[in-house]
Formats: sequence, C-alpha cells, structure tokens
Amino acid sequence: MRALLMIGNNNLSLRELYTIVLDNHAAGWTTAFMSGMPQEPEAIVSGYDAVVYELGAADSESRVDVVTSLRRAGVPVITHVEGRQEVTLRDRLLATGVVVVRNPLAGATISEALDRVSPGGTATRRRVGMRERFRRLL
Repeated sequence: MRALLMIGNNNLSLRELYTIVLDNHAAGWTTAFMSGMPQEPEAIVSGYDAVVYELGAADSESRVDVVTSLRRAGVPVITHVEGRQEVTLRDRLLATGVVVVRNPLAGATISEALDRVSPGGTATRRRVGMRERFRRLL
C-alpha cells in the first residue's frame, strides 16, 4: 500500500506522527512526501492507494475545496479539521467520501482512519520491525 503525505514543511511534527502510524499499520503502508500542492494534483495522486492531506490550516474553508478536488481523482483522502467550524467542515468532507480523522488528532485516531481505507477494513495491528521495513522498501 502506498500513501502520499501532503504535509507542509512547517508541520514536521504532524508529518512524523503520520509516518510513525503508517510505518506500524498492519496494512503495510509505504510513504512518499509532498510539501506543496502541484499544478496537476489529480494525475499525481492517482498513483497512490491513499492521500493524507494536511496542507494549510485545519480550520480553513479552502481545505474542503482542495480535499474534495483530490477525492474526485478516485483516491481515498484522509484529513482532519478543527476549530469553530469543525462540525460543518467535517460534514461537508464526509459527504464527498473523504475520511476525516476524529479529534483529538493522535496515533490511535489516525490508525482508525487508515483502517477505513485499507483493504479489508479494520486489520489486526502489529508492530513493524526494521527487517519488515527493509523488506517493504525492496
């Protein structure tokens, strides 16, 4: 399984959190990173099994528009929203088929979101060691 993490360079702690959860998820995710929005995102995201979108503010109306356009490319999209408009933004995203990580944003809630886009749904979790990570790279 391949995931594209679209997370800005100003949010490295969030990138690390997603990476740790993806590396240890039972579905065997590998990751690629993008720190900005490309000119033709639909062509790029279609090569992945899922996209994690965390560019810009998590309470922005523009997040809904961008994530919805990425979802139209046919790839599952995972994001989170927060702030005063959280419920409204979440409902709009859910209506388009986007997987919204529930708050508080943490490893467990990210893992739940990954379960929803992984083949077979919820998977048994196991810790992935260095040998398994190396095998996945090859």
